[in-house]
Parts: sequence; structure tokens; C-alpha cells
Amino acid sequence: MLRNIILMLTALGVVVTVSARIATKDDDYTNLPEPIMTRLAPLVNSDLAPDNRVKDSYVIYLRPGHSLDDHAKAIKHDLKQHIDHVYSFIEDKVVYVGIAIDKDLLAAIRGDPKVEKVEVQGSASPAPM
Repeated sequence: MLRNIILMLTALGVVVTVSARIATKDDDYTNLPEPIMTRLAPLVNSDLAPDNRVKDSYVIYLRPGHSLDDHAKAIKHDLKQHIDHVYSFIEDKVVYVGIAIDKDLLAAIRGDPKVEKVEVQGSASPAPM
């Protein structure tokens, strides 16, 4: 049962940390830590072929009311050197293009609960003549 729940949560993008040890008769069960469950924002277009991607570039959609400053504090990272463009025509939320984003920074960005989704940035190739 627990295995099925963990598989279902993993499929939904939730990271589940489970720890176990053998209980003894002297254990105090009143101050147990809460299980750690982290929701990862969906990664859209992750199936794009490498030739159709802009390397290490993503479009990040923040939830309404979440500013870039709030986002940087939540992920504990200075984003100034990683922000290529902020879309000004989207009024109700912040959407930005992040560049030079390695896998650790991507995980931190996706781990911010106020990130709606992260989109792999595709490259537009000119049509063949």
C-alpha cells in the first residue's frame, strides 16, 4: 500500500523522503518529525530533442503575487545573472526566461511552491529553402 502511494506521488512530481528504523520499547513517539514531501513544478517540453532546445534555458512561470525577489529568496539564489528576459505583456504573473541554469538550480526553481511550471525553451529553426 505504502509503495503504491509513493509511486503515485512520484509520478505526480512529488519527492518523498522515507526513513525507517527498528522501534524499541523505550521509544517516545510524541515528537516525531513530519515527513518531508516536496512538490516539483511540472517540466513542460522535456521531451524536446537536444537539437530543438536552447541549451540550459527555461521559461519559468511564477504564480500570481509571487515576485522575482520572493522567488530568489525562496530558492536561496541570486538570479540576476540568469534572467535573460521578463515578459512584460503578462500582467497577472511574472514569467521570465532563465539562462545558464544547471540541474541543481533547475531543481531549486522547480521546488519553489510558487512556481506554476517550467518550460524547456525550444529553438526556432528557419524553414528549409
